[in-house]
Order: sequence, then structure tokens, then C-alpha cells
Amino acid sequence: MKGLEMKISTADMYKISLPHRSPFKTSFGQMTSKDFILLVLHDQDGNCGYGECSAFTTPFYTEEFRDSAYLLLKDMLLPALLNQELTAPDQLAGLFAKIRGNHMAKAAIDSAFWDLFTKRQHQSLAEAIGGIKKQVTAGVSIGIQPSPSALVATVSAYVEAGYQRVKVKIKPGADYAYPKAVCDQFLRLELMADANSAYTLSDVATLQRLDALKLLMIEQPLAADDLVQHAKLQQELKTPLCLDESITGLAAAQTMIQLGSGQVINIKVSRVGDQTNPSPGTSSLIQ
Repeated sequence: MKGLEMKISTADMYKISLPHRSPFKTSFGQMTSKDFILLVLHDQDGNCGYGECSAFTTPFYTEEFRDSAYLLLKDMLLPALLNQELTAPDQLAGLFAKIRGNHMAKAAIDSAFWDLFTKRQHQSLAEAIGGIKKQVTAGVSIGIQPSPSALVATVSAYVEAGYQRVKVKIKPGADYAYPKAVCDQFLRLELMADANSAYTLSDVATLQRLDALKLLMIEQPLAADDLVQHAKLQQELKTPLCLDESITGLAAAQTMIQLGSGQVINIKVSRVGDQTNPSPGTSSLIQ
């Protein structure tokens, strides 16, 4: 598209540790800060776009971690991007096609490029990607609390602040009683539970107890690569399963659907946001 060409002339990266207001505890452990990379892309006209690489300091969530992503961005991804003549974000996938995986590092560039692209088009990001909603329901994710009563107190504060969807972290020994206490206190609250791969198929009976709570979903109860096991578990549960770490792209989503491994997908830009050039025909698999 003549006249719309843009070149990324320079890029800046910053390693940032943003302290949490309170410790965030999951089945993986406890975090006291959100550590990430802030990426700033500058074009030839002096405009800039901002993106974030959300890789953690250790590779417990995905294979990537912050220092590995930083090196990949500095040594491979950004050099492949700088001074290339581009007209649209979907051209990025071709630039990085020879670099396997590392979606969080690539997503930092993708999101920064989208920010820059829409600013140059004088559009909001929502307009550029076809969004039509003016408002969305706000939700919050709450770490594992010391007790069910402590969880209820924490949820109460968020509900009073206006949150209408709540996801609570669970793990063996801190599961059924915790969301049940919330359900007993808030009858109409949209409530979800997130296990972060803390369970195995031997825990079916424990997870079946959660059916009585009529949760919106149980997220990632089993290991990330256990799509077959998730399918077996979903057959034993009334509550929809949601997959997060398991969904690495459209191919994984297709496998989930075909196997019946779950009914909901947690889509995170930081995990799959760089995949802007899917194979023909795959985009119709998820409605």
C-alpha cells in the first residue's frame, strides 16, 4: 500500500519489576512483583508504539523466561525488524518465520507494532481489529488466600470496587471449601477456579465436588501437554474446562476441540499474540 510504508528505525527495551499490592499465590508458588519487558518501537517519522513481553523470571509458565526473551529480542528479532519496509502487522509473521516458538518475545513486537500502526492510521486498536463493544465486564484473578474466610473478605473488596467476574486460584488442599465460601456469600457472582496444572486424573473425585458450585469453568486443572487427559477429565465433569497453557496456537485449539479436552479457551495476547498469519482454513475452527 503505497504511502503507508513504515520503517522501525530504533527500539528500546526496559526490564521492569512492578511490585504487587499484595503477594500473589498460585499452585506454582508466590510472586511479589510482576516482572516483564517493556518494548518501545520508533518509526521513521518519530512515532512510537509500546508492547510488553510478559515472560516470567523463571520458565514455570512457558519455556520462555524474561532474560531469554530479552536476548532473543536484542540479538535476533529486533535486528530482523529494523529498517524493514512494512505496511501492516500481519507481515511480521514472515519476518520471524524461521525462529521457532518464543511467542512471548514475538508478541512484544506484535503488540508494539499494532500500537504504532493504529496511531499512524488515527484509529483505536479496537477499531483496527474490528471491535464493536463499548464496554466489557471487568474481572479479577485472586491468588490463594490463607483461609476460605480470608478469600471471602478479599472477594468482597473487589465486588465493592465493581468487579463482576472473579477467578480464584486453587490447589490440592485449598480447593472446594474456598470457592464454596465465595458462592455462599455471593449468589450471583460469576465465579471461576484456576488450578494452574495442580491436579492429575487421580484427583477426579476432588474436582467433581466443584460441579455442585456451578462455576463458569475450571481452568487448566492438568498439565499443559495433557490434552488427552483433559478430554477424559471433561467427560467426568459437568463444569466446563478451560485451557490456558495448553493452547499454544490454532493447531492446539483444533486438537482441543476434536478431542473434547475443554469448552473454553483463555486467550492471552502475551502467549499467542504474535501468530498473525494462521494457516488457511484454521481461523474458522473457533467461533
